[in-house]
Amino acid sequence: MSNEQTDIDAPLSVAAAFDSIADRFDAELENDITRSIRERMYGTIADLLPLGASILDMNCGTGIDAIALSLRGYKVTGIDISSRMILRARQNASRAGLQHLRLLTGSFERLSNLVDSPYDLVLSNFGGLNCVEDLSSVSSEVARAVVPEGYFVAVVMPPFSLREGISYALRGKWKDAVRRLGSGAKATGFTDRAFTVHYHAPHSLVRVFRPWFEVRRTTGISVLGPTPQSTSFVRRHPRLAHRLENFDSLVGSLPVIRSMGDHYMIVLRRRPS
Repeated sequence: MSNEQTDIDAPLSVAAAFDSIADRFDAELENDITRSIRERMYGTIADLLPLGASILDMNCGTGIDAIALSLRGYKVTGIDISSRMILRARQNASRAGLQHLRLLTGSFERLSNLVDSPYDLVLSNFGGLNCVEDLSSVSSEVARAVVPEGYFVAVVMPPFSLREGISYALRGKWKDAVRRLGSGAKATGFTDRAFTVHYHAPHSLVRVFRPWFEVRRTTGISVLGPTPQSTSFVRRHPRLAHRLENFDSLVGSLPVIRSMGDHYMIVLRRRPS
C-alpha cells in the first residue's frame, strides 16, 4: 500500500492481507510465545472484570481470544475486518462447543454499525491498532462501545523495539534496527498482500483516547524477552530466554522501558458519563 492510498482502500488492503493468511494462521503463527502473551492479557482482564461481564474483541482474527475468554465465563462478541478470519473463527468456536459465540465481519473503525449496546471491556490484541494511521475515529468508536467506567485493553506495537533493534544491530543491519521509526513500514508475512503498518507510542495513543479514557497501566511486552518470531531462539537458548522473560516482568512497567517492547499492553478506563 502506498502512502497515497485512500482511506477507503486502506481497510480493503488490510482485509485482503488477513484473508490471505486465515487458513494458515493458527498452524503457522500461533506458538508458545504468543500463547504466553495471551495468558498475561487474560490475567489482566480477570483482574478488571468479574466472570459474566461482556467483552468485545474488536479484531478477533481466528477467534483465539474470543474463544478462550468465552470458555472462562465471559460474554464475548468478536469482530474482524477479514471475512476469512471470521469463517475460521466460527469453525474454531464450533469445535470448542461454542456454536452461539457471536462473530461478525466488520471494521473497528465503524463499531457503531455493529454494536447494539456498550460492553464492559473492549479488547484489541496483537497490533490491531497498528493497522490504522489515524486513531481519532477509532477512539470515539471505542468510547461509544464501552460502558462508563468500563475498560479498553490493547496490545500495540510501539515505534521502537529494543530487542528488535539489538538483534538487527548485532547483524550490522542498522537501517532495519530503526525501521519502525520511519514511515511506510510494511507488514511482514503476507506475501504479496502487504499493507502499511503504523506504530503508535503509548503517549500518542493516550493523547488520542484522553477525551474519553484515563490510563490505568502500561506494560512493555518482549522488551528483551522472546518475541512471537523468536521461537528458534527459545529452542536454542531456553535458560537465557527464561531469564530475559523474568527481566521483562521486573522492569516492563517502568517509564521509558515500557515503551520499548516488541509490543506494549495498555489498560484504559472509560471516564464516567
